[in-house]
Amino acid sequence: MTLNEKPDPEDETKKIKYLTIKWTSEAECTADPDPAPYSFTMNMFCDAKLKEPVYSLNVASTTACNKVIDFTSVSGCGYDLNALWRWVDQYYWIVAITMIFVGAFVWALGQKMFKPTIFIVFTLTIFVLVMFLFYALILPITTKDWTVWVIGSVGLLLGLIVGFFMSKLARVGVAALGAWIGFVGGLLIHEAVLFHSSQQWLFWVICVGLAVICGAISFWKYKIILIVSTAFLGSYLLVRGASVFIGGYPNEFTLISKIRNGGATDLLHWPFYLYLGVIAVLTFLGIII
Repeated sequence: MTLNEKPDPEDETKKIKYLTIKWTSEAECTADPDPAPYSFTMNMFCDAKLKEPVYSLNVASTTACNKVIDFTSVSGCGYDLNALWRWVDQYYWIVAITMIFVGAFVWALGQKMFKPTIFIVFTLTIFVLVMFLFYALILPITTKDWTVWVIGSVGLLLGLIVGFFMSKLARVGVAALGAWIGFVGGLLIHEAVLFHSSQQWLFWVICVGLAVICGAISFWKYKIILIVSTAFLGSYLLVRGASVFIGGYPNEFTLISKIRNGGATDLLHWPFYLYLGVIAVLTFLGIII
């Protein structure tokens, strides 16, 4: 699976990005001069305005041993296979196990050990922000995969520094934790209720607005926000980590891209709402225990 690009026939100064997926058979094809296994290739193109997908045979690239189909649909929008996502795809188990263990700790011990909780949460938050900043906004898609280890190490170091200082400023740390919870809450609201919307500004208004509101409330309702936020955040991380192994939970960044390209109705199915139910139940249990 690779991300490619070609000149836009309507504007030669622009490039069209498309995803190529290739399946290869074990049977050998001898029809071509150079024998090779039979294969099937699909090029996925984005068109957010299409209501129904369009298929066509790519005659120029098709051979006797490899059939190539061009697939154009809204489902082809929002893909980004940069070095970070390739790393996550390869080492998904590291991401999942980390989320499960951190989630379990925050859910079970977050209230009693809130300073270590703040330290852990902000270490991971800064790490994620650094990675997203570099791989979503700065570095090109062609960046080598090994850079993830280098930039990740720098992001982790910065996270440890920020986490240390935030754990020393307890009230500020809880306020920031409340803001983090508000943002995640806004994300879940959009996934569960407003997924049909194609208005990206609405997504950011809800997520950032709830982050500001929850962060502000945390200064006045310090203990209540600490209890609710640790229960909710721990539940979310625990369930989200488990979903990486189980499947059925839409990628949050893919959701953002889908919203930008016409809505995310094709991403959300019944397993997602089951996950939401489990998060709600665990959050309730985390509050009362």
